[in-house]
Amino acid sequence: MLESLSHTGCGDAFAVVKDPSTASMGAGIDRKVLQSHPRLDPGAVLVLDQVSYLKMESVPYLCVTSANVVKVVPSGPVA
Repeated sequence: MLESLSHTGCGDAFAVVKDPSTASMGAGIDRKVLQSHPRLDPGAVLVLDQVSYLKMESVPYLCVTSANVVKVVPSGPVA
């Protein structure tokens, strides 16, 4: 689940994501993901597969691209 989302000046975004089994961690979200999923905002759930990650100063950081996104469940009331 996205806890927060901050757009960068180059079209990508930085997010803080939370998995029920782990602590929160940072994630870089590619601009193509943002273009394909305009309702991506805090509270949305991302279903990801085969996600790469980096360790920046010993902190894991996910690299989310269109190839990793299986499904996005937007935040808000269910219709």
